[in-house]
Amino acid sequence: MTAPMRPGKISETQDTTAKYARRYYMIKRNLERFAILFVMLAVAGIAAHAGEPVAKQGNGWREDVDGIRVVHLSGSPHDIGFQHGTLLKPEINFLLNYFIVEESKFFGAGVDVMQRNAPRLEKFIPADMIEEMKGIAEGAGVPYEHVLWANTFLDVVSAIWSGVAPNCSNFAVMGSHSGTGHIVHGRNLDWTANEQLAAANTVFVITPDEGISFVSLSWPGMAGTLTGMNAQQISMGEMTSISDEATMDGTPFMIHLRILLQQAHTLDEAYQILNTLPRTTGYNALVTDGKTDDGFVAEMSAGHIFRKGPENGMLIRTNHYHHPGMQKTQKKVHALLGKEKTMESFYRFDRLTELLTTNDGKVNPELAMSFLSDKINPKTGEISEDYTNTIYKSNTLQSVVMLPQTQEMYLALKTMPAPEGGYVHIQFDLPAAAEEKE
Repeated sequence: MTAPMRPGKISETQDTTAKYARRYYMIKRNLERFAILFVMLAVAGIAAHAGEPVAKQGNGWREDVDGIRVVHLSGSPHDIGFQHGTLLKPEINFLLNYFIVEESKFFGAGVDVMQRNAPRLEKFIPADMIEEMKGIAEGAGVPYEHVLWANTFLDVVSAIWSGVAPNCSNFAVMGSHSGTGHIVHGRNLDWTANEQLAAANTVFVITPDEGISFVSLSWPGMAGTLTGMNAQQISMGEMTSISDEATMDGTPFMIHLRILLQQAHTLDEAYQILNTLPRTTGYNALVTDGKTDDGFVAEMSAGHIFRKGPENGMLIRTNHYHHPGMQKTQKKVHALLGKEKTMESFYRFDRLTELLTTNDGKVNPELAMSFLSDKINPKTGEISEDYTNTIYKSNTLQSVVMLPQTQEMYLALKTMPAPEGGYVHIQFDLPAAAEEKE
């Protein structure tokens, strides 16, 4: 087991890298900004190819589907990266300028901290992913180092217990217990109320020369992901679960999950990827397989991993561990943040359990969206206008219902908090990648 990295080992000071970066971004500040609209929950049936292409690059193109940015990429790792960088050049330049120049940090990790730690993480990134990131940098006209930072900061922030509080939620109902006969996978990504990052939410549809085609929810400049599904009917969602066991000598988790989507045909393959690649710090992941109507949750730290299948046809996780052995690695975190049963992660888990259990056999996409949009505080039993203990928060950046068997998503990405802007229905048609055609 890799020795844990303690938060006291990393300090944060101002770095001259920010000054250097200004030369790249002084005239590149034209990212589209979405107006925040607080409207009633609405579901629009929109086909993935209904939007008109906004731009093309090689075999890649970007389109707008009812206000959601969808980017299609295909080919070799460099092709995918170059298409990504070229098609999202204004957004990538804006975001890197914002974090590196204006803020001089990626949330809780200063540019000097990233400069020091990203090379350690890079050693554990597969060569094809590095090639893709270099393609992104080339297409966007930015330094590769800055793209590397964008793909590794989450692990640095999590390892030093800084940045934003984790509030993510995932649930999945197997087809045997849903109202559709198919898996219904709901996921809220609660990360930051930063409107710039919310405006940059992007859906990637990627068809690699080698591997499985997949849909990924991510951001411009990021090859990694925290949410997605693939053509083999695998769906996946992540939740930070901060652990004492942390190291910079591991595969960045956004890259880790990208590899899972591109390579996993089965649940066992998905688990093997999570188990085999070196991990950095504490995360929970929920994975389903529509082919077998099954799934699992994985609780992970740098040194340990625990797998658990469905109970009563359901999988539910938030931001804390359930396995007693894994819980031991969170004792110091809980001591810092408060007693366990007063942490919001527990209330969200209890509320999701209540909603799913009382609707056993009924859960469909519409119910799943209502669960993700729930504002009941389980402690009081009343609606919480300030999002105390609620399933979705003021910093819900992405909200999605995934139907892996039918390749559908119901996406709320356009406002902050995301569910308050309504959900857009997209039917994907994931093409077979080269190796899948053989």
